[in-house]
Amino acid sequence: MDIIQLDDAFPVARGCRIELLYFDAVGASVPAGSAQTRAYGVPRWSLSLVSPIVMNDARAGRWKALQLKLRGSINRVAAYDPGRPVPRGTLRGVLTLAAPVAVGDVTAQITGGAGQAGRTVVTGDMFGFGAGFGTSQLVCAVEDGVTDGAGTMTLRFEAPARRAFATGTAVTWQRPRAYFLQAQPRAGWGAYSRTHTEQMSIDLVEDTSA
Repeated sequence: MDIIQLDDAFPVARGCRIELLYFDAVGASVPAGSAQTRAYGVPRWSLSLVSPIVMNDARAGRWKALQLKLRGSINRVAAYDPGRPVPRGTLRGVLTLAAPVAVGDVTAQITGGAGQAGRTVVTGDMFGFGAGFGTSQLVCAVEDGVTDGAGTMTLRFEAPARRAFATGTAVTWQRPRAYFLQAQPRAGWGAYSRTHTEQMSIDLVEDTSA
């Protein structure tokens, strides 16, 4: 299995979508009006990428290469949310975890040092804990936040941590990535003309295994 990196300037267009998939079992009593829900497995991200409507040979070639390099569901692509490649908040710099994160946690202490004092995180900003396939996690901020005078803040995020992360673990803010496989293992495209190609799309599902 190979890991393909989605490059920073990969040509995408309006219509890209990221979702968090939940795997729940719900038992409901219609007469009582009650329900019980049990989670099975961990939430996983899905990502749909959409190309520009018409692409020249250079742009189309990059899309063709991505589809073919994935080899159906054999390989993985390290991809980011094209709708929020960097935070709307102002927190930047070299970020790390200021305290350990345990499995199931939905908050984390993150720090960028005194140089990041008074910086902000905006709901919807994406961050990555750790690095590498099976040893990292893509999370989304679900509350606004501001760092204190030491450049530290409590980040409230979803989905819950699926593995433990130690103090000092790197926190990525610029194009944080998850690792995806194709939801439908196929590759294809249509000609718009002799020099241009029609719009392409690809649906991806996160692989959380190591």
